[in-house]
This record gives sequence, C-alpha cells and structure tokens, in this order.
Amino acid sequence: MIPNRLGPYEVVRELGGGGAGRVYLVTTPRGPAALKLLLPGWDLPEARRRFRMEAEALRRLDHPGFVRYLDHGDELQTPHGVRPFLLMEYVEGSSLRSWIRPGGRPVDEVLPILEGLASALDYAHERGVVHRDLKPENVLLESGTGRPRILDLGIARLPENWRETLDVATHTGELLGTVRYMSPEQVRGQVAECGPASDVYSLAVVLYELLTGRLPYAVEHETLHELLAAILTARPESLRRSGMSLPAALDRTIRLSLAKEPRARPQSAGGFAREVRAVASGDRRQQLRAVWRELRHTGAFPVRRVVLGIVLLASAAWIMHGRLAPSRPDFPSVYRQLQTAVELVHFGERSPDRLRAAIDALSSAREGVWSHEFSWRGPLERYIVLRLAEAGYLLGDMEEDPERLRWSEAR
Repeated sequence: MIPNRLGPYEVVRELGGGGAGRVYLVTTPRGPAALKLLLPGWDLPEARRRFRMEAEALRRLDHPGFVRYLDHGDELQTPHGVRPFLLMEYVEGSSLRSWIRPGGRPVDEVLPILEGLASALDYAHERGVVHRDLKPENVLLESGTGRPRILDLGIARLPENWRETLDVATHTGELLGTVRYMSPEQVRGQVAECGPASDVYSLAVVLYELLTGRLPYAVEHETLHELLAAILTARPESLRRSGMSLPAALDRTIRLSLAKEPRARPQSAGGFAREVRAVASGDRRQQLRAVWRELRHTGAFPVRRVVLGIVLLASAAWIMHGRLAPSRPDFPSVYRQLQTAVELVHFGERSPDRLRAAIDALSSAREGVWSHEFSWRGPLERYIVLRLAEAGYLLGDMEEDPERLRWSEAR
C-alpha cells in the first residue's frame, strides 16, 4: 500500500524500485521530487552504508547527465518506522530499456545517447566516482529533450572508500553490478581494478545493444554460469553479423572497448565516444587507428605468434614431464553439469529424485572446479554453492527434513 505521506513530503505516486529501495514521487516546497527509501528488511549496517555512499556520490555530481541531488538523511518518519532516505530531482521521462528495439537503431540516433552518457561518466570519473552498474535500466531519457540522465549510484565507488568497498565485496562474496553489463574485472571480484575503464566496458555493452538489439555474447539460456563464462572467455560477436551496414572500423572500435583487460580499452568514456563518432563518419585516420589498436591488443603480429608458439611448446614439454599441472578445469563438462542441474530444478515437474540428481550434478561440477586455480574461480564456485543451497532447501522442504533446511539456509 502506498503511503499518503513520508515525513514532511506528500506522496503523489510510486515511481518504481527494486532490490533494497523504493522510489516515490513527492511534493516539496520547491516542487516535485523523487524520494528513495531503504526498504524494511534491508535495515542492515552494510545496506545503510551503501545507501549513504549512493547519496554522497550523487551529491558530488552536479552535471546534467545525472539526476540532481537535493537532500539525504538517516531518519525519515514512515509508516514502517524511521528509514534512511535520498531526495532527488524528479525527471519526467522513460527508461532507455524501453527505447531499445529488436534489430537495433541507426548510428545517428544512438550517437547523441552515447555522447551524453560519456560526458556524464567523464565528469564522474574526474571526481573519483566510478558508477559500476551502468545499464539501460539505470538511464532515463528526459521527456522533451531526449537527454540521457544516469540513475542509481547504489554501488558507485568513491575515492576515499574504495578499500571499504573492496572489503565488503570480499567478505560478502558479492558480484557488484548487473551481470550482463559487468566488466571482466568486476566478475573476477577485482574491486581494486574497477576504474573508469570498467564503466567504458559497460558503456560499450549498452552501445552494442542499442545498435543491434542484443548483447555482445551469444548465450543459449542466459544462466549465470553461461554469462560469467562468456564475459571472461568469449570474443564479442561482430556487429555486422546482424546484417547492419556498419563500417568495419566502428565494429572494431566497439569490440576493442569490450577487451578483457582494462588497459586494452579506451581510458575515458569521452575518448571512446569521440572515436565512435569519428569512425562512424568515415574519418580515415581514426579508422586506421582502430585497425592498429586491434593488431596491438589481439597480438595479430607474426612475430608474436611465433613467440606464443614457442611458449606453448615449452609448456607442453613441461606438462609431459610432470613439472607443470594443467590449471583449467574441463569447462564443457562443468557447464553441462550446471545446465543439467538448472533444468532438473526449474524445468519439468519437481520431485525428490530430480532434486537429488541436481545436487549430484552440482557436486560433480564443484569438484571439477575447486582443485584448479583460474582468475574467475571465486564467482563460479559461489554460483555453484548457491545452486546447491537452493536444491538442498527445496529437497528439505519436500521431504520435511529440518536438518537439510538448516544446512541450506546456512549456505
């Protein structure tokens, strides 16, 4: 039920929300505003700390590409007790998500969106703020002007508390951000590596989706383990496969901005946007520069291939002599087991036998992962543990086994 008042503010309607917050349109002495509240049930020290960090990040960003900060505090009287709040400018508009269409939009329609977002991100980065969760749902297209406005700084990183954010991520095992738009360093949990280039990666994913209507990686079911694997190991598909008439240099520029390593991407959002506009308009110099960047960062030089071949042969020799153990698990087998478990739990009629088979498949997948060292082992293993807990909880519920329920809840 929507309250009539929240503290001194009269509530007009609910605007939306998700996760730990809810947003209302309210009236203030200065006119309409958007009021964000931390939901009951999320009143935990870490949730409150994140909420304050979001307010502090927004307070620093006086730029037309962000919604404007008005006020925040820890004590606003609501029907559910005293809650933390954030008061922001109300912007009439629609989500960028609703603007995306199947097959994508023409470059000339997309460029103003890209440049508006890039300008806002550069402004934030210059002040030490990294967004880390840029996605279409967090962008509002302002009515009348069509200008993009960035929302939701709930997991933004500030320069003075990056270590705190790192500690939180390490202890909670969280993947901070929305997986489809996460950079590889976010997926790997390398919070200290998440800088402006991480936002450039997310911006490139958004641009790719605006131009094509789809994401850069083809995954069959979009389960978490498939998305994690694609972000960390797959090459983004060419935009030209969608049948769009795009310059090859534009395709290269966008895909290079999706590089796995931050240093291989453009180091500023504005630089990325300028390069996109230049190659889209046929700037020959920028097109040649895009080719050079691709050669440099993909190792497409004959001499590098020779050196790589020597390294691979040497590594194979060491393995043959037992001096070097292979460090990567059998990923195809692990993914088959994970997909089998997902189908057993979530597709078809659920039964104790199917749940036990899912637990067996997940246990095998975990055994196939835990004894190996690779950069994204942590996120993958956490995913497997969560799926094990889910299957165990459902089985305990079906069999009325309180011990299994307690075990699953403890995961």
